[in-house]
Amino acid sequence: MRREATFRLTNLIYFCCLLPAGAGLDLTILQPGSNFVTSNQILHLQAEIVSTTPSPIIVSVNTPAGVQSLAELEYSIHAVQVDLGQLLKIKGLLIRPLPQPHYPLGPRTVTVAFSNNGQTFSTPLTLSAPSSLSPELRRILIDLPEPITTRYIRLEMVEGWQSDRIAIQAFELLDEEKRIVQANLQLLSLQLETSKPLDLEQPNKLPRVIFDLNLILQNGENRITVAAQIPNLNQLDQPFTGGLSTNKLNQRDSVVYSEETILLYYLAELNTAATENGYFTLSDGAQAQIRIPENAFDLADVYAHTSAIRKLQFTPVKADQISRLSYLTNPRIAEGTSPVVVYRFEALRQESFMAEASSELPYQPATLAVDGIRHPPSTWMTRLTPLPISLTVNLVKQRSIGQVVVYAHMAGEKSFGPKSGTIHISDDNIKFVEVLTFDQFEDRRTVIDLPTRPKAQFVQLEVTESQQVNNVQIDEIEFFDPSGTPITTFTTFDHLLLHQPAQLQLSYRPTDLLRAGVRQEENLRLFTWEDSAQEWQIVGGIVDTTARTVQIQLNYIATFAVFETTLIQPRFSWSFNPFSPDNNGVADTTRLMLTIPGTGPPIGDSVEGELDLTGISAPELVVGIFDINNKLIRMLIDRTTINTRAVSIEWDGKDRTGATVDIGVYIYQIRLGEYRDNGIIVVGR
Repeated sequence: MRREATFRLTNLIYFCCLLPAGAGLDLTILQPGSNFVTSNQILHLQAEIVSTTPSPIIVSVNTPAGVQSLAELEYSIHAVQVDLGQLLKIKGLLIRPLPQPHYPLGPRTVTVAFSNNGQTFSTPLTLSAPSSLSPELRRILIDLPEPITTRYIRLEMVEGWQSDRIAIQAFELLDEEKRIVQANLQLLSLQLETSKPLDLEQPNKLPRVIFDLNLILQNGENRITVAAQIPNLNQLDQPFTGGLSTNKLNQRDSVVYSEETILLYYLAELNTAATENGYFTLSDGAQAQIRIPENAFDLADVYAHTSAIRKLQFTPVKADQISRLSYLTNPRIAEGTSPVVVYRFEALRQESFMAEASSELPYQPATLAVDGIRHPPSTWMTRLTPLPISLTVNLVKQRSIGQVVVYAHMAGEKSFGPKSGTIHISDDNIKFVEVLTFDQFEDRRTVIDLPTRPKAQFVQLEVTESQQVNNVQIDEIEFFDPSGTPITTFTTFDHLLLHQPAQLQLSYRPTDLLRAGVRQEENLRLFTWEDSAQEWQIVGGIVDTTARTVQIQLNYIATFAVFETTLIQPRFSWSFNPFSPDNNGVADTTRLMLTIPGTGPPIGDSVEGELDLTGISAPELVVGIFDINNKLIRMLIDRTTINTRAVSIEWDGKDRTGATVDIGVYIYQIRLGEYRDNGIIVVGR
């Protein structure tokens, strides 16, 4: 995944030798790497553009499912290309500029071109954009000379109201019925400028600029191309007449051009079809990779219960965002050092969308769940109920909706689904707006495309006619965004025990070591943040100073950081001691965190599922709770072979019979191979 610095330097030297002065340009994608699988829908893209002389640069990126936020871009927007998903008749352009109290940041003059296939575009039209918003639409409205039927629209900002920057929040369209149409952002072009860095040690360093962008991935394969070009001197204020496509970014009439492409796969939901040899291997394409068994989350239950883990996502945390007070006095962290790499891991459990019907039966309440289950008793039934009837689904927050899929109940060959109906949307569940009327329902599964791709929190399906008289039975309703990704809602867990151990690898760069003040790289270890104790607790790990990685096998996910450590002895610690199992939501359970040191081979070189535990070959772990008379209260874990370096064991305050123990002092005893430890654990109220 990681490109070696020496490789980049060699390429740059070669590039500088070949290109003439004043005309050189080199683009390198710093992150992510290529050819990996991720379950993070947001992808952080970072590229470096180097030129032989300080130059204005136009950077273009194809965006699989859009960008996280146009409003948060730090660069001036040069052009956007959008896809309506189908041919629509458009009468106007809508621009939501970035709000500014004193001066507008939107475009003053634009060019717009149209295409039915995304390859061949019409001759650009030059149009003027007003500085004020349309009172009715609360957007900048640019009327077209006449309505046009199109699918792809390319908008270029020729001139802005401000000379230094053009910024917008969104680009939308107005159809002939004066409805606002959302479109997929297909390509984004930004204007940057390379400048000579202030580096006294390397005064001959070439001009450069770092480019950052957060992309939204589409479910499945994503091919992303980043292209940089130095335009002709008069090109920045001339209409754009070249072609842009997601397959090959046009080089236009530029002085010099450079591009790079990466390929990755976004896994919107964990499913066994995406495993290899029984494992998911997930990465962010940068500094984190985890190899996790397919049954670590009880994936077998995914298709039977919606309350199952569907996603595992992990995001880097900037080291300067970690409070120094959290590690400054930690005796296991080398004095004067800071975190090298920090990642937050989160497991996401899918939850149901709540829905409400306009009618109910004695055995069918009006309130029900849209839960992904397509068989009774999930079925919504309205037997012997006069039409029309409606079902309103709460999507939890405002979403862009591209498709609604309705599953009708079947009894043999007989369908009990709708025959015709209307879809309405709302943001407050009070005022609803009609989106479309649909009368082409299939017997079992019906896909309804919403041409305007509306944004809404509440979606209402009103059934006006049914296949069977006054008898509608719907097994399920599903929603998809304009990119085809399922619309779902999740509960997030930042600490979760796994049923099978996972293999975690965090990598680091030389600059990370320098910033963190690391003096002994071989002493790097993984730590986990224990929120209940408000401290970083050592986990262990195997450091490979050649590959610059720290690896470990563990049976839980949490927030992990790489620190330089001073102590690498086995350690046991409780998250709460005392704790109070009274079900009040505060310290109801406590976790024993066990960490085992080791300097064995990297996980990838070891036998599948096994690790060299520094002389302890697959030790057995025993953890028991006793009262002060040494009577066994409960065995938390009994002679279990440990093949991981980090173990988390939970006690809920119950004894062997399942009853909550009395308030008082108890003794814990831990045995791991030849190691022994014991102490006091207090149960309070």
